[in-house]
Amino acid sequence: MASNHPEDVPCQRRERLELSAKRAIGRAAASLVQPGETILLDAGTTVLAMAQALPPVPHLTVVTNSVQVLHLLWNRTNLHMVALGGAARPVSGSLTGALAEQALENLRVDRAFLGASGISDKWEVSNRDLEAAAIQRRILKVAHASYLLADHTKFHRTNLAIVSSLSVFTGLITDSGLPARLRKRLQQLLPHVVFA
Repeated sequence: MASNHPEDVPCQRRERLELSAKRAIGRAAASLVQPGETILLDAGTTVLAMAQALPPVPHLTVVTNSVQVLHLLWNRTNLHMVALGGAARPVSGSLTGALAEQALENLRVDRAFLGASGISDKWEVSNRDLEAAAIQRRILKVAHASYLLADHTKFHRTNLAIVSSLSVFTGLITDSGLPARLRKRLQQLLPHVVFA
């Protein structure tokens, strides 16, 4: 089913949607981060919830294309921040385009955490924004492991730009709002599924 959300919902509005689910997902994702890792945090409100829940992790490097994540973690001690360049997209708070994609060519990360606008019945992960989807495809190529952070409202939804098959991801972190049948299917599809 196609998304019925407006094309560009401001980040500040999306942050308030499914707030408790996003916080639970964010806490579960943040608990996976290990000392000494290099992680990549994508732009998006669920990934921002992860950044808000990120505990002090020794010798952590965070790469991001999110202006909000960069601002949130800017003054953290014992944390190395790497911001991708690119074209600023005020509605999503992200940096995208050729400059951001080019920067990723020279990087490798232990884990990437990405959001999505939709997960279709064919298990396709999609985004409303063409440029955001393009950078997410590039992120998947530079990450040793990748996790999709998506609340239950993202399922049975298809948006404009396909990012990848869900099976490309190492794991999925979602909330407990999914029916049992769907939970079981997800556990068959992916090696690591967390229901926060």
